[in-house]
Amino acid sequence: MSVTTADTEAATTTPTVIWTNPSRSSTVLTPGDFSLKRGRQSATTSASFAKNTRDSSATSLTREQPNIRKLQPAFAGVARNFSIRKTAGKYSARRLKSSVASKVWQIFAYNFPANAGERFKKYLCNDEGVPRIGKREVAIMDSVLNANLNPERLLKAWTKDPGEAVKYMKNGDACAFFYDVIWAGSTGQCLNVEDPYIYRHFTPEELYALWAYNDVRYYHYMNSSVENHRTRDLIGGRILRDIVEKADEAVRGNNRVADLRFGHDSGLGPLFSIMRLKGMEEERKMAEAIDGVWYGFRDMPMASNLQMIFYRNRKGDVLVKLLRNEVETTIPALRSVSGPYYRWDDLRGYLLELVK
Repeated sequence: MSVTTADTEAATTTPTVIWTNPSRSSTVLTPGDFSLKRGRQSATTSASFAKNTRDSSATSLTREQPNIRKLQPAFAGVARNFSIRKTAGKYSARRLKSSVASKVWQIFAYNFPANAGERFKKYLCNDEGVPRIGKREVAIMDSVLNANLNPERLLKAWTKDPGEAVKYMKNGDACAFFYDVIWAGSTGQCLNVEDPYIYRHFTPEELYALWAYNDVRYYHYMNSSVENHRTRDLIGGRILRDIVEKADEAVRGNNRVADLRFGHDSGLGPLFSIMRLKGMEEERKMAEAIDGVWYGFRDMPMASNLQMIFYRNRKGDVLVKLLRNEVETTIPALRSVSGPYYRWDDLRGYLLELVK
């Protein structure tokens, strides 16, 4: 993560606060926190993890290279379990064992306890209180899938007896079955599978139908639709409140150069939505998502992010620029100073009003 600092002719050195993929945890880096040692030793990174409490104490994390030889024997059994009979194909036990050891090193390379407890609950469980999806919403999503996907061709191409095959599908729902297949198959590219391109087994029309269902589904999960009555604001509001608190501390002067938050689309989407960023001002019906209202590949691609960059002049006035996925954006409901630049006092008041 790069930290961009603001430096103009009329500005002094000021805190620059960048939030990227906010949700689960809040990482705060201060000047000098990162050091790199040359030679065979691994890089050592110190970072302070913000606590739920507002004290100034921090937990120092150090990254040390573990002895991989000690890790591999412990996970040899796991590797063998994944290679039962010959179902793993070319994924040999030796190759899988090496892969598992590598992943384990990535997970345990940091010296901190796995039990987060109450301390990080508000970050790890930020969907607490959000109602589960209802029968009406499920029916709308299913109707989009069934209206666009005819499973007959797939059943004839993939099975010898389509009628008998459907009996083994959950609730006899062939459309849902093929959605699950393409969803599982599309993750192959993340698992070093030799040939992950499952899409070639579907026609363009079938791919569209499956995408449309997925798009409507995620629009409802991540945004404020007519059907969910802005309940996702509960998620976005918790993150937004934390953003304002940390920004206040930085503006007052705590020597922080950035507050970084890392999470998932399920946390970032509700944040975009509750802020009413441009294009997200109004709730729309779920089924309208595929009509250009919200496309996942366009509106929530991989590495999506929100940046709030703070500027302060010699008089002490603070401005904030908003960027969504590295593109300047605005909040139509709030008057800006110019383009994407807002007075912090104005923006702060607007955001706090949203999370009352």
